[in-house]
Amino acid sequence: MYVKIHEYEVASEFWNIFLIIAIAALFIFLILLFIIKPLKNEYYHPFHNDILFKEYKEAGVLNQIFSTYGETNNYIKRYALRKSSFDTSVVTNYVGNYSVIDYYVVSYNKRGKPISALLVTERKNDKSSRIISVKKSTYRVNIIIKSVDGMEINKNIIRPQAIGKIRIYSALVAFASFNVFYIVSRIAILFAGDFYVKFYNKTSWNFFAFLAMILLSLLIYIFTVIKLRKKNSKNRNGGLEYEFY
Repeated sequence: MYVKIHEYEVASEFWNIFLIIAIAALFIFLILLFIIKPLKNEYYHPFHNDILFKEYKEAGVLNQIFSTYGETNNYIKRYALRKSSFDTSVVTNYVGNYSVIDYYVVSYNKRGKPISALLVTERKNDKSSRIISVKKSTYRVNIIIKSVDGMEINKNIIRPQAIGKIRIYSALVAFASFNVFYIVSRIAILFAGDFYVKFYNKTSWNFFAFLAMILLSLLIYIFTVIKLRKKNSKNRNGGLEYEFY
């Protein structure tokens, strides 16, 4: 007996098989992303536990005064780590007056792991810097001098990630995103009902939707590459002065 197979049924079967492949591929990509892990900045300077010079609490704010070490001590004598219920900030104490001084404030958690790095620039500074906002979870900081009055001391503190590693990670993110888009779209169509499934598979909408998901995944790849290549350092200084003594 001859049975006529409609075009939309063939298309439906094809996209259903592709759905199974997409679900399996998604798990594979997620496992690979977990193995590689999100790319994090690596730092040239290891954490140094600065000497706590003074500690006191005032108006609900815990003030910890630390002495700097090494080459930093030639330009910044001490710094204050200020912690309140609302935020955490740093204020530095300069050795002298500089036309321009650039330095990094690297924040660490309780385990001594870096969580952020800020690039601070001061021009025609006074005795102390202005308040520098850091992540609220900051437990300790290190001050690394970048340059003073045009003399470069440390070009950078962040070790750049290999571009090849960034591209591989970004590609995995893009492929995983594509599979998520496709799985969600197919589930949405199936829940819409048999009429919409037939209409979707019989027309060119499935092709255009497929193409749109590819283009969107490509944009995610480009955006991820750009984002991972950007430095974490941001200029976030400004505010009030702070008394060190």
